[in-house]
Amino acid sequence: MPNAAQTAPERVKVVMLSAASIELDNRIHQNAKTLQAHGYDVVVTWGDQSLTEPLDGEFDGVPTVTVPVRFYLRDRQRYRLAKLYHSKGLLGRLGYHNAQRWREAAQRLAVREMRTPTEGARAFYFRKNWHRVRSKALSLHEARIDRRRAAWDWRRELAHMADLEVGFGDKLMELAPDIIHVGDLQLLWGAVNVKLLLAKQSHPAAVIYDARRYVADMPLYAPHTGQAFVQMQQAAIEQVDGVMALSQPLASLIQTNLSLAEPPSVVPVTALGSTTPGELPAPALRELLVLPDDVPLLVYFGHTDASTDFDSVLTALRGMPELHLALVCLPSVRSGRARSLAAKAKQEGFLDRLHLVDPVSQDQTVGFLASATMGICPLDPDQVGNQLAVPEMVLDYLAAGLPVVASDLPALRELVNKYAVGAVFQTDSATSVAAAIEQVLAQHKELVAATTNQQMWQDLGPEAGQAALISLYQQVAASLTTDSGNQA
Repeated sequence: MPNAAQTAPERVKVVMLSAASIELDNRIHQNAKTLQAHGYDVVVTWGDQSLTEPLDGEFDGVPTVTVPVRFYLRDRQRYRLAKLYHSKGLLGRLGYHNAQRWREAAQRLAVREMRTPTEGARAFYFRKNWHRVRSKALSLHEARIDRRRAAWDWRRELAHMADLEVGFGDKLMELAPDIIHVGDLQLLWGAVNVKLLLAKQSHPAAVIYDARRYVADMPLYAPHTGQAFVQMQQAAIEQVDGVMALSQPLASLIQTNLSLAEPPSVVPVTALGSTTPGELPAPALRELLVLPDDVPLLVYFGHTDASTDFDSVLTALRGMPELHLALVCLPSVRSGRARSLAAKAKQEGFLDRLHLVDPVSQDQTVGFLASATMGICPLDPDQVGNQLAVPEMVLDYLAAGLPVVASDLPALRELVNKYAVGAVFQTDSATSVAAAIEQVLAQHKELVAATTNQQMWQDLGPEAGQAALISLYQQVAASLTTDSGNQA
């Protein structure tokens, strides 16, 4: 362990922020423990809608504070948006009430088209054309509202961020940190506001922003919301003292996008600490699914959101009757598209080989996954951010001793080929997915052995990003010392 006195002589106080639970957030866990080991006074804070007052806790010796968050302004905005889109102007009255009503009408029309006898052709012709008129009216009405929203200030579009500012603000002011580490884009503006408020109290503070994703390319939000996040990030960046990115290509892109004088510090994703299945209080994945050891088990560990593409994977699964796929869904099987994927599997007759599984705790994840045959990482190739960085799930697979089948994207291809730990596939081709899986099955013993490559773990282990992280913090802490001296 480094000498703490050399890195944080005055016990710089750091508060790390996350909008949601950090239970399965490996990056915050690793960064918090690294900073604490180097002598920083670290507190991790996140929000919880179920609380009525702040709750103190800890993980691995790092203090935590969970703050209550109430989304009153977000809910009010949702009500106002619904009212706006359902306004009773000419187009609003003529068109369908909303997209859901349009889908229901289109479904009824499709049923009538199959059932309508010849003598009802005239009535059906009228219904079909009236549906077209109402559909066009709905489209024009929504386009008009969309044009109005495009001119909104980001503060109006991102009402929930004001709720987060309220939820986190008082606790942040009470903690009076020297450095605010923002691990969630939605908390960036609130952190900047706290920095400015502390400055008015003669308490210099700095903000470090962990830019995990390329915001301009995020698919998780509607277009207006995504553009508002871009505008907010541009407005906040002037008050940000340090930026982190997951890879060098992503850092270069963020530097250009945000017009930064210096590129972000590259702090790559790192693997979870190893845990063997025998150490688990609960069954390992294969045991949980009651699958024999000779049944090939493909596992996915992560969010089933718009950054992933499972269409070809499910098609390949349908054509490989010996293969099972387990989706270990973050944060749970009730989120993302997990249930819609299960519904598709049921419709096509292989639901018995698609398993939805809730995650285990962060420190047990690697051991839980270890009984699978291989891990899969099917990312949407059209998203720039997916092409430039390796997601954490891939390192979790490797730490569990699993070969990897992954989308053929630059960062993933480089890792898989450099260390010979799996195969890549074209995301939009079920044939390519199946071929990659067959390749890994054929070379399974060799690929499993490759996951223990010492050079790979020197490059990808927890120590890989520590130097860059500590260097960034030392620079920011030094600037705070300079600011304090100037004020004195």
